[in-house]
Amino acid sequence: MVLLDGRTIKSTHVTELDVPDLPLAARTAHIFPGLTNGSLISIGQLCDHGCIATFTSDAVTITLDKKVILRGDRSAPNRLWTLHAPSSTPPTKPLPSPIFPVANNVKHSSLLADRIAFLHASLFSPQLSTWSVAFSATDSIVDNLDENPVPDDPPALKSNFLYADCYETTGKIFSDLTGRFVTSSSTGNAYMLVVYDYDSNFIHVEPMKNRTGTEILAAYRRAFDLFSSRGLRPQLQRLDNEASTALQQFMDDSRVDFQLVPPHLHRRNVAERAIRTFKNHFIAGLCSTDKDFPLHLWDRLLPQAIMTLNLLRGSQINPRLSAWAQVHGAFDFNRTPLAPPGVKVLVHEKPTVRKSWSPHAVDGWYIGPAMHHYRCYRVWINSTTSERIADTLTWFPSKVQMPTTSSRDTVVAAARNLATALSNPTPASPLAPLATQERVALQQLSTIFSNFSDPTSPPAAISPPCCRATASPIQGFAHRATSEGATKVHRPSQFPITSEGARFCSRDGNIQVSHL
Repeated sequence: MVLLDGRTIKSTHVTELDVPDLPLAARTAHIFPGLTNGSLISIGQLCDHGCIATFTSDAVTITLDKKVILRGDRSAPNRLWTLHAPSSTPPTKPLPSPIFPVANNVKHSSLLADRIAFLHASLFSPQLSTWSVAFSATDSIVDNLDENPVPDDPPALKSNFLYADCYETTGKIFSDLTGRFVTSSSTGNAYMLVVYDYDSNFIHVEPMKNRTGTEILAAYRRAFDLFSSRGLRPQLQRLDNEASTALQQFMDDSRVDFQLVPPHLHRRNVAERAIRTFKNHFIAGLCSTDKDFPLHLWDRLLPQAIMTLNLLRGSQINPRLSAWAQVHGAFDFNRTPLAPPGVKVLVHEKPTVRKSWSPHAVDGWYIGPAMHHYRCYRVWINSTTSERIADTLTWFPSKVQMPTTSSRDTVVAAARNLATALSNPTPASPLAPLATQERVALQQLSTIFSNFSDPTSPPAAISPPCCRATASPIQGFAHRATSEGATKVHRPSQFPITSEGARFCSRDGNIQVSHL
């Protein structure tokens, strides 16, 4: 295009005018970066496609089939006609596809089904029946599907009474060794010690390099210290006849009563069933990794495998808690986000550690969450063959879609924020006080946005129950050793203690509190 000053500029992109009432061919437009003062519209192009342009001394109208499409005024300084942008109205029929190529993002998805599939893969792809039981038993997994959880407004009322049950724990623990893994890890591990705590229904796994007595004792010490530090100190240990002399001596020194199962009757050891449960869970997670994921990193996936398995299992002490929450406390998905194991990632290199002309990211693999860092991940860097903690990753999943925030989620979040701001004005605002009519209008607007973002009715007030029904235990992913159960003593308390429900359990005379 030739300008008045003789310069020639060229179009860089082809786009489409946002005027749905115009024919498709009449909406084709070209982008000229050199036109910075304004945009020009071709009257000839509009008239070639059936439009009628009517110019007067002070206005202009563009009509099509006796319907006004565009209006404009004549500017006084330059005596040129300026068309006003039309008001956006939804089209009566779907718009046809544009005639020019467009780019689409095919890697990410905001569909609810894809978000569910991503979360399912992050939990090591458990059985659907197991997943549905965990969904019905706790809301922690369901809440992770909602990127904008609805706050309690008004907050749910709490009672000032506590109704507690006392349960005598058994202190039973079972352990056994797995067979050799298909390949040794980069750290030299090839075996696993599986430890099952009956009271918490927790399955713990410790990697080992070999089956020697020293290695078994070291792995058992780590598991023993874990349960003891969580108030679940073992009292009765059942294990196979392969127990070494050093391990038996350690149990005697720690005052742990142990029993060896009869020869050639391994099913008497509940850890055998726990091994099968863990193996099924771990194999499902390994099958969901990228096809190029290096298998020598299998032992680095164990922390997430143990976490996800026990998040799906209910505690024996408090069926309303998962086995993970019983041992480690509640798991916060927002503080520690999860992703499918073995996903290929690009890890951002911080400006302070990379060289001037180095790439801004390096290739790696996601191997699990960083439990002691806020919203960080453990990744394996290919170039350095080492593990690193990173907070900024680009994901390249091969088995599931990477979910993103959908347009509806963004609108709902904005509506909630606007409704909250309108309902809670700042007292020290420098603006003039609102008039009565303005307050009424803002209140109506707040109600509209509140109903749009949360169409459900507000929660009803909670009254203290006259009696509390005991919740049924979660069936869990693994079969529980009900034959090993202990007698439970029910001692309900009828006096107010705190505003939160709890259950008490005793082991070695120590009192533990488990919040409901």
